Amino acid sequence: MATSSVKKTVERNSGLLSMELRVPFPSQQLALVAYGSLFPDPEPRKEIVKKLRVEDKELVVLFTAPQARLLRVAFHSFLDHLDMTIQTMEKFGPADPQDV
Repeated sequence: MATSSVKKTVERNSGLLSMELRVPFPSQQLALVAYGSLFPDPEPRKEIVKKLRVEDKELVVLFTAPQARLLRVAFHSFLDHLDMTIQTMEKFGPADPQDV
């Protein structure tokens, strides 16, 4: 898999912090599988907003929170779930990504 990218911003009007993670996959179908696996998990804290979408072959995740600490905790938790999802896809998915 290619390297993912992270972009951090602060919205001046609301004071909210946001972080965008882009995770490339070999195909759009695999990105959709990851999306389907990760989408149902809501954030336990209501002040943290997590939005997922798929753009071409990338899973795009946007986190928004009022505090850096909350943003960091949500981001690290998501990375743990993403890692488990990718490991599962590699173990049980098709041998050739072109088969998807």
